[in-house]
Amino acid sequence: MKGILKTTSAVLVAAAIVPAIWMLYVLSARALARPDILSFEYSWEKEIFFTDPIVEVEFMAKDQNWPKVNSTVVRIVANSTRYQAFVIEPFPDWSSFSALSFIAASSGANSVQATIRVHDADHNNRFDDRFNYGFDLSPTPRIFTIPMTEIASAPANRKMDLHNISRIIVFLSNTEGDEELWLDDFRLR
Repeated sequence: MKGILKTTSAVLVAAAIVPAIWMLYVLSARALARPDILSFEYSWEKEIFFTDPIVEVEFMAKDQNWPKVNSTVVRIVANSTRYQAFVIEPFPDWSSFSALSFIAASSGANSVQATIRVHDADHNNRFDDRFNYGFDLSPTPRIFTIPMTEIASAPANRKMDLHNISRIIVFLSNTEGDEELWLDDFRLR
């Protein structure tokens, strides 16, 4: 009986410790990857983003006509016409960088309207208290670069706290329910 109790206790302790160790690894890897925020090349990166449950996410290799050769990209399929979000939880301190860049494209023949949003820990969920940038996507991949000065000055009544960035959100607008968004290489410059 004592042996079963010890084994059960050891299994329970391990079950509690392993996820904590994994998250410590993820947070360390995220910090060490700077200036890269999300490249979709490493398994730990799956822990720093999430989507709406109805959004289909797939990792795919892209090499033809993609700015970053032999790259893994994320393909996001909008399965409805409502808000479709891809949320990244980046490392928080952006204060020593001058820009945010990423690669994006759509797969349809028509242009797709998307928005990237950045907010800090002090964000109050108001539209005028965050950075929002709308852009059109086509099947031709494009590198977008956003100056940090624009992100910092975006909130209406304060400066964005570049030491404490909380989230990057990319979402599609005015969708028909069958659009695809391709994302890659979120990084600070």
